[in-house]
Amino acid sequence: MLRYAPPWPLQLVFTPALLSQQQRVFALLLRLRRAKWSLETVSVGAGAAGGRCAGSTPLTRLWWTLRSELLHAVHHILAYVTLAVIAAEWRSLLDGLPALSSVDAFAAACARLYERIASRCFLEPQHEAEMRAVDAILALALRLRAQLSDDLAALPAVAHAAAARRWRAELRRSVQLLMRTLRQQPEGRPLSEALDFNSHYGGSEEEA
Repeated sequence: MLRYAPPWPLQLVFTPALLSQQQRVFALLLRLRRAKWSLETVSVGAGAAGGRCAGSTPLTRLWWTLRSELLHAVHHILAYVTLAVIAAEWRSLLDGLPALSSVDAFAAACARLYERIASRCFLEPQHEAEMRAVDAILALALRLRAQLSDDLAALPAVAHAAAARRWRAELRRSVQLLMRTLRQQPEGRPLSEALDFNSHYGGSEEEA
């Protein structure tokens, strides 16, 4: 874990509590970027370069479809965190700076900033269900990279098909859970709509 001891007078604003919140937010960003990189650079099939699928067989198409669906989810969650939450909240803080008349007022505004960011990024206890869904999506991305990096022919095609269907159902459950909670929040509806491209997650699992 990285540690930072702010010099005087920055410690009046960057308190241990604020730095702890900041650490949690950036840890989430790092996990999202790692998952996105893992999916973007993985290859399927002998001779395929990073981020490509060599050949077109039922087996490679099965896994590559799951990879595309996972990458879509991770990409939009990352965009939501960076643009809709962090950038938007930072602009809000900058807009309110002229009204702050003291260091204490600025410190309080910074504390509120990171409290809002942490809450909207599902890092507070009341958003435990949403965070579990995000955790499941990110873990699945890393598992999928490991699966695709190995020799796909090591398992029978029937076993691969069953595993891909199981993993796809896991992704579907996690995304639908996240969407249900986001739809209850005005600020979260754009992410819910982005995740549900072409109503992909709106129907039953059999319709997918």
